[in-house]
Amino acid sequence: MEKIASKLTDSIYKNNPALTDLELKKIKFGLECFLSEISKILIYFTIFRIFSLTKYFLLALFPFMTLRAAAGGYHEKTYLKCLINSFILMFTIVLIGIKTGLPMYLKGIFILLSLAFIIIYAPVDHYNKPIISKDRRNNLKFTSIGIFILLVLIGIFLGGKLGNTILASVFIESATLPLGYYFNKRK
Repeated sequence: MEKIASKLTDSIYKNNPALTDLELKKIKFGLECFLSEISKILIYFTIFRIFSLTKYFLLALFPFMTLRAAAGGYHEKTYLKCLINSFILMFTIVLIGIKTGLPMYLKGIFILLSLAFIIIYAPVDHYNKPIISKDRRNNLKFTSIGIFILLVLIGIFLGGKLGNTILASVFIESATLPLGYYFNKRK
């Protein structure tokens, strides 16, 4: 992904040589992230489609990505580790959603733990893109809480396997926050 992003960034620079080094680094980082995410989603989509679990995969993916966009979370250091661990997370979410009849008390525990993780840790930034502004940090925290509330309400309203998948997605993403907080720091 880094090589592809570098080539694309070089092409962008050739068409716009007025870009600064910082702007080029931001463009390259953004392209790396975009290409990594798109390629992972396509691979996962293909795998879940083979097993006729596309609907549950999408129901796991969208809440996960929506909350993660504001709250952040744990990041692996390499693309391959990220690909494998993200697949394990998505598979776990889908499995919880379709194979377990989450009792109400367990849903309550998922919701309370998720909220606690968000309040305590969100937003968890990436070492390549730290959140410096206190206002931005506060806005992301409140946005994370708002997204959390919306997703939980949707999960409860839908109920059954669909609702369980959404609630599992919210819980698993929230559980990446303390991991990211403690392990994403570059030494």
